Amino acid sequence: MDIKVLQTQQWLNSTYGSNPQFVRVDEDGLTGNGTVKGLIRGLQIELGESTIDGIFGNGTYTNFNNMFPNGLNETTDDSSENVKNIIYILQGGFYCRGINPETFNGFFGIQTSAAVREFQMQARNSSGCNRYS
Repeated sequence: MDIKVLQTQQWLNSTYGSNPQFVRVDEDGLTGNGTVKGLIRGLQIELGESTIDGIFGNGTYTNFNNMFPNGLNETTDDSSENVKNIIYILQGGFYCRGINPETFNGFFGIQTSAAVREFQMQARNSSGCNRYS
């Protein structure tokens, strides 16, 4: 059991549990499909999507890019509850991925920025794109 994953699960349920389109996640501290889908459902709710299905498809990708054309970073205005919740989702997702963003506070600071770079490095290294160059 991972206490940070548990904290993420508890946050998801307390933040979105009253939304009829959200499926509560097990609070067991283990990352699984339910938790991953819960993170995506939370994101879909924050993006105002009509279909909340826990699948990160083209619609979610497009809606995210429309809301954040320059992506999320340290200069993102995080004064709205909506944006704070999206940053919580990002930070919780990192914990579930085994990357430590050092904080779970809905603020995109230098620790979250470092976690983004770690995730990007892991993605590049696992993609095989640069394996033979």
